Amino acid sequence: MMLAAEDYADDPYAHTVNQAGHAMLVGVPMAMLGLILLPPWLVPIIVAALYGAVWEVLIQPQPKGWADSIMDTACVMGGASVLCGAFHFIPGEVFWQAWRTVAVAFLAYGGLVLLGGLRRWK
Repeated sequence: MMLAAEDYADDPYAHTVNQAGHAMLVGVPMAMLGLILLPPWLVPIIVAALYGAVWEVLIQPQPKGWADSIMDTACVMGGASVLCGAFHFIPGEVFWQAWRTVAVAFLAYGGLVLLGGLRRWK
């Protein structure tokens, strides 16, 4: 685990892999723990707030600005949102219809990472 802040300004592949790691290795496990106590709609918000406050502010402050911290926190929230979307079941809906929430969360997260990667493309 890196303790030095890195935004991979010149490497779109490293940026994409880094953000996927934030989503799947931080956001999903934190969401799994959060789902034990909290409703699915609240978990991504709490996960992002905890991650942003503890990791990005206290442990790894940003010497170059906060853009990378915001992106990392958004990707953690994206990972948590994709998982929680699967558990966001509205009574009266057919179960597969609840997966629309997962699709929207995944597309929003994917678009965020894609834009970040394209911004670094040279």
